[in-house]
Amino acid sequence: MSRNITSTGDEIQFKDTGGTIDVKIKATAAGAVSFLDNSDDHALVTGARLQHKQVVVNAATYTIQSDDAVILVTYTSTAACTLTLPAAASAGKHFYSIKDSGGSAAANNITIETPASEQIDGSNDIVIGSNRQAIKLVCDGSNWHAM
Repeated sequence: MSRNITSTGDEIQFKDTGGTIDVKIKATAAGAVSFLDNSDDHALVTGARLQHKQVVVNAATYTIQSDDAVILVTYTSTAACTLTLPAAASAGKHFYSIKDSGGSAAANNITIETPASEQIDGSNDIVIGSNRQAIKLVCDGSNWHAM
């Protein structure tokens, strides 16, 4: 059995002639690294420790960056807050965890909006309206999904 390692652009592929190993390591637009199977749509992360970018939002508006991962909103102790997601195409296969860290979302909602005509499960926005509530949003590269 022989192994083949190829590199093109933002991707390195490990493959053996027997077909038992076929893994790609691919850099994303956000600067993260994905470990993918041969179909490019299943992340393979085993025994790895992943780092994430954590952001604290203490303002009325914030545009989520493609490389953000955990967004803690403390501004709800002051007033309502609006977060805008990046375009799905630039976010790629990525997720965001968003939490009301201020503890007052029932009185001061957190509205999470999509850019342009994109939607989250069929809606233009989603609202965190309970104190200390958290939500995870997942992007598949073209659509947003709430978990």
